[in-house]
Amino acid sequence: MPLAPTVLGINLWLLLQVVPLWLASDVAPKWLLGLSPLPLGVLLIGLRLRRHIVGQVTLLIGFPLLLTLVDALGPLGPERLLPQPAVLVKLVVFALYLAAMCRQLSMDASTAETKVSVASWSVKALDVPSPSVKQRRRRLTHQILLAYCVAMPTLLLYAICLHVPNIRQFLRMLGTMQKVTALQAALLSASTMLWASLFYFGVMRPLKLHVSHDAALRHDLSKLRQVARRGRPRPQLYVAMTVALVGMATLLWLSL
Repeated sequence: MPLAPTVLGINLWLLLQVVPLWLASDVAPKWLLGLSPLPLGVLLIGLRLRRHIVGQVTLLIGFPLLLTLVDALGPLGPERLLPQPAVLVKLVVFALYLAAMCRQLSMDASTAETKVSVASWSVKALDVPSPSVKQRRRRLTHQILLAYCVAMPTLLLYAICLHVPNIRQFLRMLGTMQKVTALQAALLSASTMLWASLFYFGVMRPLKLHVSHDAALRHDLSKLRQVARRGRPRPQLYVAMTVALVGMATLLWLSL
C-alpha cells in the first residue's frame, strides 16, 4: 500500500473519529463507538482496490463521508474539549490526504498505461487517393459560395454605413444626421432580411437538395445515426449517479 495516503488517512481517522469519541466516551452513543473502526476498514479496502473505479470512489467520497458521521451528530462533549485550532489541523490533514490520494491515483493510472505493449503493432500510413474531378469541382463550388456569402453582406454594409458619397447624399436628402442614422438602421435591417432570405433559398436549400441526392453520403449519414443510437453509457456514469444520489439523500437526512 502507498505510504503517504495510508498514513494521512489513518491520521485523519484518528483526528475526526477516535479522538472525539474517546474524549466524549461518556455521552457518545454505543452504536457510534461500535462503528468507529468502519472508516479504517473502508480505507484499507479502497487502497487495495484503488486501481478500479469502485476503490477510487471509496477513497475520495466514501471514506470522507464516513469520517463526518461524528460531526453530523453535533458536539458530543463540552466545547473546551474541541478547541478551534483543532478544526484547522483537521482541515490541513484532510487537504493533504486528498492531495496525496489524487497524486497516487494519477501515478497508478500512468503506470497502468505504460504497461501496454506496443511492440506487436505495425504502423502503416494510409494510401489516400487523390480527389476526383467531381470532388475538386464540388470543393471549388463550396469555396466560391463561401466567398460570395461573406462578400455580399460586407459590400452592403460598406455601401450603407461607410461609403462617404452615399452618406453625403443621405445627409443632403434628409438634412440632419439623426435622420441619416435612422435611415441607415432601416436599410441595414431590410438588407439583412433580404440577404437571409436569399442565403436560405439560393445557397442552403440547393446544398441540402444536393446532399440528399448523393447516395454515398446519404448511406454514410444513416450509418452514423445507427451507431449513435446504439451508444451505451459507461459504468462510471452509473457509479457517479449512484454516489451523487446517495450523497444528496444523506445531506437531506442530516439536515432534518
